[in-house]
Amino acid sequence: MKLCVLSANLGSFDPKVDWVPQIVPGVEVTMKRFDDESFPPRTQTMRPRLQSRIAKMFGWEMVKGHDCYLWVDSSRGLLRPDTAEWFYKQAEGVDLVLFKHPHRRTIKEEAEFIRSRLHKKYISSRYAGELIDEQLEAIDKEYVDNCLFASTAYFYWNTPKVREMLKEWWLHTSRYHAVDQLALPYLVWKHKCSVKVLPEDVYHCDYIPVVRT
Repeated sequence: MKLCVLSANLGSFDPKVDWVPQIVPGVEVTMKRFDDESFPPRTQTMRPRLQSRIAKMFGWEMVKGHDCYLWVDSSRGLLRPDTAEWFYKQAEGVDLVLFKHPHRRTIKEEAEFIRSRLHKKYISSRYAGELIDEQLEAIDKEYVDNCLFASTAYFYWNTPKVREMLKEWWLHTSRYHAVDQLALPYLVWKHKCSVKVLPEDVYHCDYIPVVRT
């Protein structure tokens, strides 16, 4: 069994913090952290934030040959040796392991939250002009909007079903809106992926502490 832990810090957006080697009994663990040297900037076509989504959604293609993958945003650190093991143990019998969003409950609430803060420089510098209405219109009418995930860190098995979901996640993120949390619950439902939802607060989880200052 092979597990790959992935992250991407493009444009040196976050501080470079050493990760503790991960130990999962019976599992070979590889860690790959993309930066501007290993994943050179595509300055003529996209900003680092969007480019990092490629590694986030296509890690299974960029680092081939693993049975499962754990993605961790560069704002978080692996500072204890059992982080990967903790995620791995949660993943038995499901396609994905995801955190429940700690503050909002639905895609609609997330969209309204973003809209309400577009007047703030921090938010507008990231998301002004993104196609939030088109994003919502792209969701099937049959979908019941009743959950929201925090995509800061997530675990997935390298299966055809999950890969198709991840491909469409990139499609939505690049086509409509860079906030990838907007599309994720819908696409998990559409591709019939089973999920273990972690109840822990993703912003205060000891396994993935914040390292961004």
